[in-house]
Amino acid sequence: METIQIERVINKVSKANRAYKVFETSAGLVSAFDTHITDALEKAVGQSLDVEIVERNGFLNITNVKPASQQALPVQAEKLEPATTLKDVADGKPVPQMGLYCPACQTLLMKIMSR
Repeated sequence: METIQIERVINKVSKANRAYKVFETSAGLVSAFDTHITDALEKAVGQSLDVEIVERNGFLNITNVKPASQQALPVQAEKLEPATTLKDVADGKPVPQMGLYCPACQTLLMKIMSR
C-alpha cells in the first residue's frame, strides 16, 4: 500500500465500450474499474488515501483501497519546551532528560562549563 493524493476524476469509456474512471493523483494518472473502489476514490478527491497500485500493460490500476476507518490520521507535532537550562545543570540540579544522574557525567559537564 502507498499513500496518494486524489486530485480529480476523469470519466472514460474503453474500446470495448466499458465505462471506467481515471484519477489524477500525486502518483500520476491511475485508473480503477471496480465500483466500490471508484466510489471511495471519488469521495476522497482532495484527500490522501492508502491504496494498492498494480501496473498492467503499461497502465497503473488501483486494485485496493484501505477502508476509511483504517486510514492514517494526520499527526500534529507536540511542541516541547526545554525543562532545564544550563544554569540548572551548573547549579547541580539533577537533569533526567540529559542523563546526568551519573556523578561522573556531572563532573565532566562542570569542567567543560568552567572553561
